[in-house]
Formats: sequence, C-alpha cells, structure tokens
Amino acid sequence: MKKNVLLLLLFVFEVSFAQQNKQWRAVYQFKNIVSKKEKARRDSLLKAQPAMAEFIKKMYKRLDNRTYYLDFNRTSSVFKQKPKLEPDKKVRMTGIKRVLYKDLSSKTYRDFRPMFGENFIISDTLPDYHWKITGETKKIGNFNVLKAVGTEQVKDKNNKEKSQEITAWFAPEIPVGNGPQKYWGLPGLIMELHTGKSVYVLKELWLNPKEKVEIKPPKKGKVLSQEAFENERKKIFDNMRKRTQNRRGDKKSDRQIIIRM
Repeated sequence: MKKNVLLLLLFVFEVSFAQQNKQWRAVYQFKNIVSKKEKARRDSLLKAQPAMAEFIKKMYKRLDNRTYYLDFNRTSSVFKQKPKLEPDKKVRMTGIKRVLYKDLSSKTYRDFRPMFGENFIISDTLPDYHWKITGETKKIGNFNVLKAVGTEQVKDKNNKEKSQEITAWFAPEIPVGNGPQKYWGLPGLIMELHTGKSVYVLKELWLNPKEKVEIKPPKKGKVLSQEAFENERKKIFDNMRKRTQNRRGDKKSDRQIIIRM
C-alpha cells in the first residue's frame, strides 16, 4: 500500500531542514479546470471525429490530470512531469521530457524544452509575482498554511499580454521559497496553487527519496531568453501551418498553392 507521508514529515523538517545536504521530493497533482466553452469545443471535436474519439478522450484525460515532481534542496530545484506507462502505446504525452531548473539564490531558471527534434534551453530571470500575504489560514495535512495572492503576466488568445491573479497556500514550517513550475518567492513551500484555469495540490512529501535526482541545470540545447524562444516557436508553428496549407492546396490542384494567413 502506497504510504502518503504528507501528514508525517512536519517534525522531520523542523529537525533536519538546517542540514544543507538534505534533499526532498514534493509530489503535486495538477488539474486543468475546463470551462463550459472549452467543453463545448471538445464535444464538437469528438462528434466531428468519431473514429478518433477514444484516442482524443484519453489525450484530454491525460492533459487535464497530471502528476509532477519537484526535487529540491535549500537553494535549487528540478521540476518535471511524472512519466506514465500506458498499455496503449498510441497515446503519447507531449512535454514529458521537459525539465525546469530553478536557482533561488541567483533568481534564475533554465527550462529545457525539446521541440520537433531540436533541444532548447530557456535561460532567464525568475518572475516577480508581487505576492501579498492575506493572513487567511487553513490546514493541508498537518501543516498550517497561509494564503498569498499575486499577479503574473500571461498572453490571451490574441497574443496580447494581460495581468492574471494567482493564489498560493504556503507552509512557513517548510522554510524554502519554492513551488511548482516557476512559482517561488514566498517564505515557505507552496502546497496549493491556483493560476488561471489550473490547480496544483501537494499530495506527498518525501525526505531523501529512494529515486535520487541530480539537481543541476540542463546544458545540452540551444540557449535562448524567454522572449527569443517564443519568437522561435512562433516561426516553427507558422512554417508548419504554411506547409499544411500548401498540402491542402496541392490536393485541390496539381499546381495551385493556396496559403490562407
């Protein structure tokens, strides 16, 4: 029977966190909150592609519910998705090989992104979320957690930046300012996070897990800033769209190429 240690480690952290060589693993459950509009779009796609319906359902299920590992020490961490072994080999989860390294001491990150046969490393400064601790409290397991509200910059469907509110519940009893994805900067480990339509909840916490992970930055890949990577990705997808449109045009006519921008 799998042992959930979230309820058992409070005293361990109090005694051992000051020791520099200790390493921890936080296991987060991710859930994507699907809006009514998105659900209607998905239902429409399933009706339009009945032959692919089961495949599409499995993909959505895996996209909406994922498990992530945060392996961390006092100053740095590695965040990645837990790989799933599926009996159906046709279903593959994109992004499993992505690895996000955070260095809290230098306030930087290195985000390893494999994409279409090429490896990229986004190297940039960690965002400032402008956290405000509200004073509201609750219990997660045996931990007393505090609520903090912050903001982040995201892009809308028209690729325009907008400000989005985020909510984090953190445990001051675990004195490390880390959390899932790029989130950081609070006086305690983030145990629950709400951002846009996504929720991360800490399910397990392990001291010195059996599966040791090297907490070090990725090195093999084309190094770009976040902005440069977004531009590179846009070029790749624009080229893919053009090639797809060209093929569609070739089917209608042997010579005519139709590109709709």
